[in-house]
Amino acid sequence: MSQPAADHPLLTPHFQLANADLPGDRLFWETVLHQSDLFSFKTAQIDENGIPKGGPFGAQLWLYHPDEAPVLVGTEQNPEDSNAVVSKGLASAHAEAENLSPENRKKVIDFLEKDRRQGWKVVQISSGESCPACRSKQVLFALELEKKGLSQRGNFHVAFKATYDGTKRTAGFNDAPYDTTFRAIHLLGQQGRLNHISSLGGAIAGDDNLRGMLVSNDLIHVPVHFGFLNENAPAELRTFFDGVGSNSAAAVVTQQGDRILSMAVDQRGQHGIYSFEHMSVVQAIHGASQTLRGDDVFDSWDLRRGVLITTTRDIGPLAMAEALWSNLSGVVILPSTGVRDHENEFPSLGNQALFNMVAAPYNSENSPIRVTYLGDSRTSISHLLWAAQQDREGLLRKQAKRMQQLGSGVQFRYIDGPEVPLSNFIQVIDHTTNYDGAQGGHEPEALPHFITLTLSP
Repeated sequence: MSQPAADHPLLTPHFQLANADLPGDRLFWETVLHQSDLFSFKTAQIDENGIPKGGPFGAQLWLYHPDEAPVLVGTEQNPEDSNAVVSKGLASAHAEAENLSPENRKKVIDFLEKDRRQGWKVVQISSGESCPACRSKQVLFALELEKKGLSQRGNFHVAFKATYDGTKRTAGFNDAPYDTTFRAIHLLGQQGRLNHISSLGGAIAGDDNLRGMLVSNDLIHVPVHFGFLNENAPAELRTFFDGVGSNSAAAVVTQQGDRILSMAVDQRGQHGIYSFEHMSVVQAIHGASQTLRGDDVFDSWDLRRGVLITTTRDIGPLAMAEALWSNLSGVVILPSTGVRDHENEFPSLGNQALFNMVAAPYNSENSPIRVTYLGDSRTSISHLLWAAQQDREGLLRKQAKRMQQLGSGVQFRYIDGPEVPLSNFIQVIDHTTNYDGAQGGHEPEALPHFITLTLSP
């Protein structure tokens, strides 16, 4: 199989395009950015149970006006936010997403609605380069501020320290394939080879470069199918989708189809802000992870090749990014009737148009966000810590296997005491905090037997 050409546009490191000018004093932003690295060094440290809060990433949200001191959207007790994948068990609970919580977004909106002066800019600081899931949320919030008349195009900035490559090299996280997938979607759309996200698989299969990237895990694909629930579908699932009416709905089932992990109906518009986290697809994916966490599955962010079923006919960038991160094997779009604007991830904006904003190269003309790389060649200290902790964790898992092989009856004694079990002395763990989100395999996978596929919507 041919390898991608050296000048292939998807092989250009994305951070090289992150060259937007930041408002105000660049040194100020560099200073608070490196503070985010120090902050994430602390939050990534293991607790008394040997588990960190999340990965080695931090984020801050600022408001800037040339006539005012910069405003940090936080409190003295909680000035910034960290990655919370491990603590919450959700694949996309990244630092930027936690930082763009509903509470913080409402604080920004309330502040800007009270101070109606022109010239306010939003700046999100991140210790690492944002993945497409976080970038989708940045774009959605920027669009909301524009729609409310609180900001103008180009006034939402994102500045980051560690690149995808640096994060992978030092800490073992590999966000680049997710970003490359989105860039491929944009490239294929511009070439006219992609008119719906469901055609991505065929476009990849017909392109030697993209097919090679998929096999080498430099690009990730979750197939999107059209289909319907046949007579073998669980009654609970059929009743749910039959009863949603004009609402957008979604569910997640196990890969074998032997269990329903979650069901959700769109609940946006009920919270005073545009609450993209209440989109049915996002709720279903998060609900499935919460179900696994309730089953005492530690790595509940990994949905183990489960299948997302939805009535949303046009999958948008946030839904696709959530599916990629959660290790789903496929998405099935059910028949639906009527035209529903709330299927769109942003009101009155088609999901393909939103995809173009999220998936386009940094600082494209129609993007509502401006991205700046503020890092350098020096390694992130929080990433160094994480790498050491992952090595420690790996050793503890190996110790657990060794103890199993030795058996529970092995004992030893201290020179001045009685015999005690060796297990009192040896440290072990049985979990992993690695959540790279790697997909399993590249061959087509069977869907649950109660789903029948069709060729079109």
